[in-house]
Amino acid sequence: MVMQITKTDVDKLATELSLELLPQLIVEIAELIGIEKTLQLVQAFGGTNLLMPKGVEKSSSKQALIHTVGEETAQALMEIYGGDRLYIARCEVALRDWRDNQLMNEIGQLVMNDMSQTKAIRHVAVKYGISERWVYELLKTDMEKRQYQQDLLF
Repeated sequence: MVMQITKTDVDKLATELSLELLPQLIVEIAELIGIEKTLQLVQAFGGTNLLMPKGVEKSSSKQALIHTVGEETAQALMEIYGGDRLYIARCEVALRDWRDNQLMNEIGQLVMNDMSQTKAIRHVAVKYGISERWVYELLKTDMEKRQYQQDLLF
């Protein structure tokens, strides 16, 4: 299942997503049409092979592409990739990394605003659709990573 991305998320992702975690084709597409439109493409076609229309014929794939990213962006994609079969990755690693960073920051904010860590963990688990146990694992991994980084300094 592809992680659902809201319009607000797209705006944040455009500036916060770790591009080094994205597959090369997705990075190339992002350089061509921008990260926002690329994320729309991933949301619509992630995990599938997309036969990129050549642009001349009317087809359901061309209409779906135009509906997803707009006519101007679809035309730019068809000019470069027309006739090619592209695997549009789901980008789960990059999206999960972004989500994990978001929820870690949110837990920190909630705790700073006098919510107990237990309640904060429950809150973000429900919000992000993951288990409380997984949130505890993320916290543990984050603490271990920070300790390792600190040990490297001294």
